[in-house]
Amino acid sequence: MGFIEGPTALAGLVLQPWVTDELVVVAAPSHPLARASRRKRLTVAELAEATWLMREPGSGTRTVVEGTLLPLLHRLRSDTDLGSAEAIRQAAAAGLGITCLSRHVVADLVTLKRLVVLRTPLPPLRRPFYLVRPELRRPTPALERFVAHCRAAYRAPK
Repeated sequence: MGFIEGPTALAGLVLQPWVTDELVVVAAPSHPLARASRRKRLTVAELAEATWLMREPGSGTRTVVEGTLLPLLHRLRSDTDLGSAEAIRQAAAAGLGITCLSRHVVADLVTLKRLVVLRTPLPPLRRPFYLVRPELRRPTPALERFVAHCRAAYRAPK
């Protein structure tokens, strides 16, 4: 059993929709776009000119971000590719650029006011997550309980 974002072309897997994840654009409160976002909704041009902190090529998050944002912004300036969401959120909190990550991934830094969610003209950014298992293996009762726990935990109030 595993968890993946988005569908896969791999044969022999059973995918069950699990949750929909929301992506948000964030920056350090001291970043110029964060200051501008306090006054007004940012423009597409401002976002296109920004320095973006991105996951490495081939990552699921980068694929979703590029697939959603490139048609709207026509480019994403990124000088540095980082290998984890943790590295990206810390770099953003340090004021090194803006980024687009899962709301869950940045929630604690937003609460601590080390990151702010920017007001943008972008449509809601969402991606599906799936539970995945090999097609030829029947789920055991323990696995079915685990899946039920995962579904219930996501719906539980935070």
